[in-house]
Amino acid sequence: MVGVVPELFGNIFLFLPSQMALSFCMKSLRLVFSLGLLSVCALKAQEERQAPPTEIPDFSNLDEYIYVPKSTLQFGFRSISGPKTSFSGKGKLVTDALSGTATGTSENRIYHDGSVSVDARTTVVDNGDGTSSTVPVPNDGKTNTWSYASAKQLTTDGYLAFHTYSAEITDTNIRSRDASRTSGVELGVAYDMGKAVKRFDWSIIAGV
Repeated sequence: MVGVVPELFGNIFLFLPSQMALSFCMKSLRLVFSLGLLSVCALKAQEERQAPPTEIPDFSNLDEYIYVPKSTLQFGFRSISGPKTSFSGKGKLVTDALSGTATGTSENRIYHDGSVSVDARTTVVDNGDGTSSTVPVPNDGKTNTWSYASAKQLTTDGYLAFHTYSAEITDTNIRSRDASRTSGVELGVAYDMGKAVKRFDWSIIAGV
């Protein structure tokens, strides 16, 4: 039993590599790896040289399929001369009020600030047979049916003043007027909406 132990340890020691042998193996592995990597790169480069060139697509008609709307800001200055105008002639605006005649007594009169209608007063008379009738009062030139628009129409002598209005142009001379020049700035925004058809463009424009 004593002689077996040294022999066993001796056999184990024989299988352990030396430090020099281990270093040589590592260098050999690095060399093999480097050579393999160079070979792969050379083959890849050769394949790329032999492959046909990549064709560049034609983008000339791309706007027929994809169109990006664009906005345009416009700024400008404007100066405009005023119009030249002239007026002449005669004219008359008649009243639309139905004021009646100057001396009529049984007429309804309409004014712009009131009205005077036919007298609506009545009186009761005995028919002599036990019955009575309602008849208009005798015409005395007065009426109880009238209206007015404002208390300012009351005159100092206790009457009411009613009015109708009309206009008449009596000046026949020519009247001229020239407006002065005006200037200003304008600001606008145009939004290009693209093509409705192949050769028709349309836009939305807003400005001040």
